[in-house]
Amino acid sequence: TNELIGKTFTINDVRKVNGMHGDTYIGDLTLDGVPVEAWLGGSVVFRQLTALVEADELPRENVTIVRDADQWGEPFVLQDA
Repeated sequence: TNELIGKTFTINDVRKVNGMHGDTYIGDLTLDGVPVEAWLGGSVVFRQLTALVEADELPRENVTIVRDADQWGEPFVLQDA
């Protein structure tokens, strides 16, 4: 997730996996025109991705990940770029 901070990408699809710290998502992304697979971690990102999956809103273009300094712990957050 850290490697994606501030970069613009497309979330083509995600799959839920049981990781070391519980459920998380692995995303099939397009970054700079190249398909990549990335862990999309963080509790806020998990809730955001769950909502996108449930609303059938994938793929999602022009997304970035930031750290929200206004929230305790500065969680990762998905934003439209």
